[in-house]
Amino acid sequence: FRKVLQIFRQQSEDRKVQVTVLSAFGGAAVGSTGGGALGLIAGGSFGAACGLLPAMLTFGISIPLGAAVGGTCGLITGAAAGGTAGLVSGGLVGHGYAHRLLARSVSEASKFSGHCSIANWAWTRRSRGDGTGGTH
Repeated sequence: FRKVLQIFRQQSEDRKVQVTVLSAFGGAAVGSTGGGALGLIAGGSFGAACGLLPAMLTFGISIPLGAAVGGTCGLITGAAAGGTAGLVSGGLVGHGYAHRLLARSVSEASKFSGHCSIANWAWTRRSRGDGTGGTH
């Protein structure tokens, strides 16, 4: 158990892991909020429409009950689906961003080290403006 805690402490101090986890949780929060709201609207509308059929027999009480049941089911399902999608996509974006920051710091470190490397060569070409994608 101590070995697991030691690994957890080491990983929690890593900047890339922090960026990835924070992005994943942010994506989950945004995704579950949007998914839950969309599910509530869609489920409530569908539930009210389904409540129209037995409305003659229940004197209209089935319409709001159908909307409540449909809205609740839609809210739960939408929040779960949106949260999962947001967690995965936010984590992927955060992981890519963390590695881009790492690549940038390696590139700048190699610029000052004096060694010839691929990162230094790419940075030099980009700073002189003779790389691909230029307008000249």
